[in-house]
Amino acid sequence: MSGVSTFLQRMRKAELLELAEEVGFTEYEMLSLLRILATSKLTCDSYDGLKKTEVEVALDSYLKENASAHSDNPRLEAFYRRRSESSPVKKESSILPDAVDSKLRSVRRRVTKAAEDFVAT
Repeated sequence: MSGVSTFLQRMRKAELLELAEEVGFTEYEMLSLLRILATSKLTCDSYDGLKKTEVEVALDSYLKENASAHSDNPRLEAFYRRRSESSPVKKESSILPDAVDSKLRSVRRRVTKAAEDFVAT
């Protein structure tokens, strides 16, 4: 899944379920969210029947929606840090336009000799 954080993709299913319990994302909430997202046809009623990717999608969605409540959790620090670094909002440049102009160098072309000059010598 391209939209899921690599932080969560690197975890094992057991670690994901443990993290979900730690942040208060219950089994019922996860199954309900997956049914709403319709990522797959759910026929199970517990964690055991879920695929790892389904747990990743649900937990990623939950953590994004509840960032204000869980961003101070030290275990989730990498998740929120990577999320803020990959934000689509452009950050202000710390370089002033005058400094950019002074750093640009003019590119000089080498003068090439014509083929006639090579033949003549």
